[in-house]
Amino acid sequence: SLVCLLILLSAGFIFLVSKGANRTGDVSIFRYQKTMFQLAEQIREDGGQNARITRILHNKITNYSYTFFVNYVQHLSGSFLFTSGGYPLRYYLPWTGNFYPVEAVFLIVGLSFVIYSAVRSADVLSWVLELWLFLGPVPAALTYEDIPNIVRSIMLLPILVIILSHGITILRRQKRLTFIFYILIAVYIYNFSSFFHTYFHHTLVHEPWHRNAGMNILIKQLDYLSQRKIPIVTTASGDTNIMYYLFYWKIDPLFYQRAGSPRDKDNVKFMNIVFLDKDCPLDGDSKHPASGKLGIMYVNKGECQVPVNTIERFHVRRPDNTMAYRILEMDINFDEKNPR
Repeated sequence: SLVCLLILLSAGFIFLVSKGANRTGDVSIFRYQKTMFQLAEQIREDGGQNARITRILHNKITNYSYTFFVNYVQHLSGSFLFTSGGYPLRYYLPWTGNFYPVEAVFLIVGLSFVIYSAVRSADVLSWVLELWLFLGPVPAALTYEDIPNIVRSIMLLPILVIILSHGITILRRQKRLTFIFYILIAVYIYNFSSFFHTYFHHTLVHEPWHRNAGMNILIKQLDYLSQRKIPIVTTASGDTNIMYYLFYWKIDPLFYQRAGSPRDKDNVKFMNIVFLDKDCPLDGDSKHPASGKLGIMYVNKGECQVPVNTIERFHVRRPDNTMAYRILEMDINFDEKNPR
């Protein structure tokens, strides 16, 4: 069991680090502009009074180490674990952490047991668990985007569950604490019920724009237009991308591959659709006409204004009744000299 655990820990850690290496230019802390600016500001504020002291106190090692440390502790903070969760926001549940609040008690008891076993009994497995807990946040701490990050800290999940389970087992075996244990179980059931209600009810209407709400309705409507070979220009900003169309339209993967597997978000054409990386492919408002072409359907995000020289053919609302998307068409009868 110990050998299997060591193999799992090593393989998982190497996998996460290697996956992160593929995006070094995007999310590595060594490309973090804020840290670079901070170092430059420290050197500038020292004013060149003593170059040696400046070099000792303000350098890349100290600044990037500080960024790493800040990221690291955020993944072990109480807010990340028990109250507010983390990022990306599409995984966010309101008023909910990654663990139930009552599990903090079980986690403290379990961690105390693991530390005690490692120190007093020299238990090798306990040392392995502590090492796992220590290394768990490292892959996430080496990045700067969306911190604390739920996905990149996934290596923490198994070890926290193991320690938490230890805590439950220890408390259950203490006969003198039976009454307290059952109170905690009652609170556990309440936390679970609250999470169940939040997940299946509130997430549908609470800030649904983080989860691309309305996308399925939009794509089904565009499918209707696509079958009639009507040209479409749509927004691709944010998480609005071609993969949703492949899924909802049930596009044959072989067909997509033969088309070159387009992945770029800006000015990419697939079938009869052009994707633009902007919220409002059809610019304009109630006073200023848009510069579009007749015979093309444009998809703007709901926050965009409706240009004076267009007709809104269809719109999509989110579950909270906010506007998600608008399908617009240039008005052939619009007279710029005598607007409506």
